Amino acid sequence: MARAEVIAGKWQIEALSRTLSRFAGLHAGTAHFQHPLGDTALQIPYLYRPPASAPSTHPETAVFSASAEPPVVFLHGFGDSKELWLFIANLLNRRRPLLLVDLPGFGAATPIPANLTTMAIQSTVVAELLSVLGIEHAHLVGFSMGGGIALHVAKAHPERVRSLVLISALGPYVTPSELALLLERDQNPLIPKSFRETKAMLAFAAHRKLPLSRATVRFIAEQKRAVVDQLQSSFDHLMPELQTGYSEAGFFTKIAAPSLLICGQRDRVVHPDTSRHLAQILPQAQLAEWDNVGHLIPLEVPRMTARQVEAFLSTRF
Repeated sequence: MARAEVIAGKWQIEALSRTLSRFAGLHAGTAHFQHPLGDTALQIPYLYRPPASAPSTHPETAVFSASAEPPVVFLHGFGDSKELWLFIANLLNRRRPLLLVDLPGFGAATPIPANLTTMAIQSTVVAELLSVLGIEHAHLVGFSMGGGIALHVAKAHPERVRSLVLISALGPYVTPSELALLLERDQNPLIPKSFRETKAMLAFAAHRKLPLSRATVRFIAEQKRAVVDQLQSSFDHLMPELQTGYSEAGFFTKIAAPSLLICGQRDRVVHPDTSRHLAQILPQAQLAEWDNVGHLIPLEVPRMTARQVEAFLSTRF
């Protein structure tokens, strides 16, 4: 029975992903390049919506180079993949060029050593990917860990980042979240080892009930179980970065892009004080703080998220 549910869940997710990708006008691509800080040859799968000005035939690695409008680049969170963003991609302005990325070590991207999955190092991969794809400027949208990566990209390459949207983003350690308190007791609900623990993980991360079938959760559990050791090792490298990763003198003064911070007041993974603090120290920052929403904002309230993001992009750019 469990095996049949895994197969059914895999089919459900793949069918939904294909449908949402098609409706959003997304195409699949893969970038190949050397890791900027290692010897690993990377394969980075992505989904993209080309600019309206792009010719009908164009090399995959130069799809954005002819565009006058910077694409919106989506960076997923820890243990996630580019498919996290499919609902939101369907709700944004159809003429916006989009890029949804699998980060190394996650999704279908090349596995890498855990010490290379820190936010600072992942940001060098994102910058290199933009160059490979011919993207000179971009709007970065990051969720959780992806938000922390976006901050590092904006700090290292302020001239390339037109704006930042940081959703439930990791940032300077301000107030301990419920997750932080659990970690002190050697409990980590974000790395499940079973179907039961996967259900508990989703309930912990989302304040609102997610519309997931039992088979879909069973498939997610199987995926998590298959990479549990890699996830634990990556997590162990990520956590110290929250204490020291933003301590560099002038880190935030180097960020020039206007920012939109979105957080849920019921977030148990990243305390809302993190977004509140970032909204105070980032230039031209706006804060959207939502009640009755948890950490998984892109899945809990995709329509509300898309409206907020679209309004931010449309009124300022």
